[in-house]
Amino acid sequence: MTSLPNHVSNLILSQRLRELKVEQKSLFYWQKNHHGDFEIVTDESLELDFKRNSYRLPEDLFCSAFLASELGEMLSVVSESNMLLAYGHVFNVPDTQIITPLGLQMCMRKPDIASKMLIFLLENRLLKN
Repeated sequence: MTSLPNHVSNLILSQRLRELKVEQKSLFYWQKNHHGDFEIVTDESLELDFKRNSYRLPEDLFCSAFLASELGEMLSVVSESNMLLAYGHVFNVPDTQIITPLGLQMCMRKPDIASKMLIFLLENRLLKN
């Protein structure tokens, strides 16, 4: 069985997406625990923390841990040419003409790859958030 961290964006990429003002709405979140380590929690347990503590958690204590499907939804509005640019950047492939739509879809099944593509697009203002 594959562990949950393999199915969500890693902590560093998730924090960068938060810095880029990507809406923090996901089924899972990275949340800092009382030991100072980040762990993955569900949106329900994060919501319970909000209610239990009667305050809003500071942003440095949590960020969305996006599933590939959630990232794919965000990327679905990107033009094919910009997706190819992002792919070329992430994989350091100068000639993206060899990439097929099916190959691009296969990459989108990996949350860290989709996160890197989204970060590239946002940093280069090829996608508005």
